Amino acid sequence: MIARLCVSLLVLCWPVVNAADETVNNTDLLVAGATESGWAVAMQAARLGVESIVIVHDGNWFGGQYTEQALACVDENKGMDDVGWGVDWHPMRRSFHRSGLFKELMDRIEAFNTIKYGSPMPGKPWHGPSTFRPVEAEGIFREMIQPWIDSGRIRVIWGRVPVAAVVSDLRLRQVAFAPIDGGPSGLQVRAKLTIDATDWGEVIQIAGAAYECGPDPQSRYGEP
Repeated sequence: MIARLCVSLLVLCWPVVNAADETVNNTDLLVAGATESGWAVAMQAARLGVESIVIVHDGNWFGGQYTEQALACVDENKGMDDVGWGVDWHPMRRSFHRSGLFKELMDRIEAFNTIKYGSPMPGKPWHGPSTFRPVEAEGIFREMIQPWIDSGRIRVIWGRVPVAAVVSDLRLRQVAFAPIDGGPSGLQVRAKLTIDATDWGEVIQIAGAAYECGPDPQSRYGEP
């Protein structure tokens, strides 16, 4: 499984120089990626009262692995035998109880499944066990965030990838995005806070920040 890098970088605002139509001015929060983590942080920020949130995503679906990547079966943290919780028919227990936005999302997905398929977990897979059709899950992601979009608190820009960053005094100042099809950019985003919720840590990379990926060897970290 690909580990997602999700790192927040504190940034400052200053007067906008580029007045292009797509330039976003004085945004409180920039979220790069409408993945499940990007969706969740934008939702939670809106609930906590952040006034201006911009999500920029390279595709056009919310939900990341649930939807665009067609995972179709949630891989929750599981333990063996009687450790944790889970449905009776599943051979493994889930080590942590669901909470927060994850629980809200899964409750809605399983309620939808029950109505349409007669079971909250159709197919009873041993991997998950919760299952969903990606397009139907995306509809639930979208339904949950839509009120915040309608209110104007969250703005979503689709089909853009981060291509350049302005960094000074160890702070991320601005992120430029280009269309996924390679056309001219026209989108420069400046925000008080930027969160990289892309699949590959793309903002982290273009900002030149230090990052690490791959396995964590016991020889280096001393974990059991």
